[in-house]
Amino acid sequence: MNCKTSFLIILISCKVYCQVGINTKNPRATLEVVSNSNTSSSKNLEINNANNNQIIAVYDNGNFEFNGALIPNSSAGKTGEYLFSKGANNAPVWKSILPENSKQLYDIFNVQQYNDNGNYTAKTWNKIRIQQIMIPLDPTMGSWSNNEFTVSKEGIYYISVALEMSSGTILNTDQSKLRIKTNNKTTQINSATTQSGASNPTVYFENSNAEITLLLKKGDKIWFEAYSPASWKLGSAVFHLRFAESI
Repeated sequence: MNCKTSFLIILISCKVYCQVGINTKNPRATLEVVSNSNTSSSKNLEINNANNNQIIAVYDNGNFEFNGALIPNSSAGKTGEYLFSKGANNAPVWKSILPENSKQLYDIFNVQQYNDNGNYTAKTWNKIRIQQIMIPLDPTMGSWSNNEFTVSKEGIYYISVALEMSSGTILNTDQSKLRIKTNNKTTQINSATTQSGASNPTVYFENSNAEITLLLKKGDKIWFEAYSPASWKLGSAVFHLRFAESI
């Protein structure tokens, strides 16, 4: 009896270490759990709260599911912040990509046209024919039809256009013109005329670029037009839209 008591006293006064294995006889960690399969439909570990609602689950294929906030170094971060790594053996930190209260700018649409052989009429404003879509349009932002963009989402639109007009007639500077049109606003840019002697007969080019920023509402339309005293052809045209949320 005294021997048994002495043995218990020795055990109590010493630290006891052990390893626990679930589904394994030879655990390689303090606690090792071996799953029964490699599927995403069965769980290897589930932790529930006092209301028996799941808060953590680890599936047999390694998928990890949780309900709650990520709080590295006691920081849950702020709305709109992202979790950034600080390298090996360091907890990640929450940071904002954009300055506080700033708006992100998105490229939402781009359409281009090159070497349109059709003639554009002299001494009249012509809507530019352009159809080679380079950045597809999300229908929640708008639609493209009949060489016009129709707004689906209200916001701030950054409209950029570039145009090269070609003709066999030399023109004075600023005789050819470019303008961006919306429902209630016109922005007109006169073009710079440059002469090219690369072909025979000589072809003259008028180049124009324009950009405008507008607050547009659902249903508003955007297009662009060009004017020249002489009949002309389209060498190239680019129509590009960027978008930011309005306040």
